[in-house]
Amino acid sequence: QASSRCGASSMATAYVPLTDPEKANDVANLLMGVGSTWILLVPLEAVFTPSALLDQLSPNLRLAWIALVIEVCIACLASHAMWYAWSPFRMVLDQVFAQIACWGGLLFAVLRGGWPAQCCIGFIVAAAIVYCTRPCLQHCHPWPHSLFRVFACFGINAGLNGGLLIPNSLMFWGQVCVTFGMWSINAYLVRKEALHAEGEVFTRSRYVKGTLLTLFIVIATDVVVLCWLTVL
Repeated sequence: QASSRCGASSMATAYVPLTDPEKANDVANLLMGVGSTWILLVPLEAVFTPSALLDQLSPNLRLAWIALVIEVCIACLASHAMWYAWSPFRMVLDQVFAQIACWGGLLFAVLRGGWPAQCCIGFIVAAAIVYCTRPCLQHCHPWPHSLFRVFACFGINAGLNGGLLIPNSLMFWGQVCVTFGMWSINAYLVRKEALHAEGEVFTRSRYVKGTLLTLFIVIATDVVVLCWLTVL
């Protein structure tokens, strides 16, 4: 009987956040906040591009590539700042840097052409569609916004690293599959920990812990991809 009561109590604890709108919203916002770290996947991978490959670019395109790598890092910081402590100003900054990253990556890909441009256009269009449907899917928060971010990152990655560090479309789609799997595992772990939290869900310690876990998984994903690219 005691074990039954403990099991029932554990199930109740896990179930409470799903029936409490405020806690459910905090869990969703925590997922979105720590998930901002996934934006770093693109620049962390880009910095390992050999200079011999970058020499293929014209001086102007190489300068644009460097600027985009830096801009995506800034976009990651702006996203973290907005989700950790929301304000209208931070929201505008987040949107501005996100749009610069998307449009910049798209323009860079189009100027170079080939499969990177095709993949970049496809993912950026998919991200735009998901973003525009968010108001109709508020009950699904944070998944529509999360998918928008993931699709946008895939698009920017195709534009920025496609044809350089990522030599062909087959390897790019392989990376997409690996990254989506790792992102799903990360989202599951963060959400599971948040659902079992007692008291306030969105706390500084939980945000830092979730961000460090996400950073570890992002780095692990990049290591797997870079080893794969090196071997093949």
